[in-house]
Amino acid sequence: MMMTSSVNSDDKINEKSFICEVCGQTFEKKRLLTNHMKIHSFARSLMFLCNYCDKSFTQKVSLLRHLPIHTGEKPFQCEVCGKRFIHHTSFKVHKLSHTGVKAYKCTYCEQSLSSSSHLKRHLRIHTGEKRYACDVCGTQFAKHCNLVAHKKLHTVGAKSRLNTKKKLKF
Repeated sequence: MMMTSSVNSDDKINEKSFICEVCGQTFEKKRLLTNHMKIHSFARSLMFLCNYCDKSFTQKVSLLRHLPIHTGEKPFQCEVCGKRFIHHTSFKVHKLSHTGVKAYKCTYCEQSLSSSSHLKRHLRIHTGEKRYACDVCGTQFAKHCNLVAHKKLHTVGAKSRLNTKKKLKF
């Protein structure tokens, strides 16, 4: 709980105000702030917590949408090719790939793509943005799949160095 005082243009001190450290709302009386804080405590008690990781959600539907990441469940299946998806939004985007509709156009090269997420990923080619960095060596990549492939080089290299050391120990 933070207490501040403010000065108006006449250099007279106004009433002290109490500021909620959670949301920044100010109150003229400590009692009002104390009462307000109950809202935040109540909101925390209503959070939906993931049993697999430290994420929390304000809505049950958000937690339910998150859970398949851990369980591996892929409830949405494409009736054309059989590919399965964790999220309905990914499934909807995939279905467009079978229709040939590519409504998202690149402003740099006029290439058309089937989804806004594919367009965002494509734009990184032109902007040079590299969002994914290797935590081992710092090399950066525009695509997550390239980072994953790169990280395998570190583990393969480490294993081969261990095997070489074992062979030298006669």
